Amino acid sequence: ELSNEEKVAIVQRPDFYEAEYFDKGKVAGDESGYKTDISYEKDINLARQAKTFFNPSASLDVGCARGFIASEQRKLGINAYGSDFSTYAISTADVDIRPFLFVSDCSALPLKRDFFDLVTCYETLEHLKGDPCRRAMDELARITKSILWISAPCLGYNDLYFPPGWPQGKIKK
Repeated sequence: ELSNEEKVAIVQRPDFYEAEYFDKGKVAGDESGYKTDISYEKDINLARQAKTFFNPSASLDVGCARGFIASEQRKLGINAYGSDFSTYAISTADVDIRPFLFVSDCSALPLKRDFFDLVTCYETLEHLKGDPCRRAMDELARITKSILWISAPCLGYNDLYFPPGWPQGKIKK
């Protein structure tokens, strides 16, 4: 069995986020899996909410997976882009959104300060530990002109590391 430190190291490697992570269906107690209609419906709703509440002219979805939110935002007239740590996710995104997606570590985004009206980061920061998470937060704030919308699950106490709430379900026994 892997130590907690080994588990944390595994989920912070780009090769963890490949076919097995993205191409299986979501099941109870498992945080990965994007092959469900519920996932797409949630992304459509988030894109619509961004348009309704913030009406940005340009946005970036950090941790975008296959760019579902950016795709929906573009349909709503937002100049939307997405970035993800996973080369696999970006390379398997729908061909129409792929030109607007790029691979990047969220703790070192290759963008100018105050670049986007809206930066979203849904269910991504919980994958990071300590300093990488702090650097990612600094980067998100740096590239945002006005609105930063972050969502991270809090799953309660866990024994991996502080702070509590990191999904232990990423690495199975």
